[in-house]
Amino acid sequence: MVCLRYAAFKGTSLVSRIIRFWTRSEYSHIAYMTADGKLIECFNHRPWSIRWGLVDPPFKHHAPGTPCEIWELPVDEAVALRVDEFMHMLAEAEAPYDWLAVLGFVFKWKKEENGKYFCSEGCAAPLCTELEWTLPPWRISPDTFVALIRASGAVLVDSLEV
Repeated sequence: MVCLRYAAFKGTSLVSRIIRFWTRSEYSHIAYMTADGKLIECFNHRPWSIRWGLVDPPFKHHAPGTPCEIWELPVDEAVALRVDEFMHMLAEAEAPYDWLAVLGFVFKWKKEENGKYFCSEGCAAPLCTELEWTLPPWRISPDTFVALIRASGAVLVDSLEV
């Protein structure tokens, strides 16, 4: 067994508070942590252009003092490899962020496949297949993501302010 690591943020910025409200979530953002401690997450590449990417040093796109929890999810090595490959594919492709899908938590519409992912959707996509979660990834808010990994055996290993 190996552990996948995820960072769950409780952002305090205006955008973070709006996301928390829209998704009815304690958390505003989810990021995948690579084995070498970098983050794969959505962030502003340019003004008005939020995309997936590899962030090094980690946490550099988060306001100082942002509460963050680090979760470890034990999985088989083969599962970890497939999840890591998917997350690196999102980063390398600089997949765009899906703002309209976030609004789906408010308006309850079904998301069409468009190659865009919001944070918890991108992190959940490979786990939905690998761990046989019954929710589609586009229905998984940051709060739901943390609940699902906890139900799948994840443990909180650190709570910090970045």
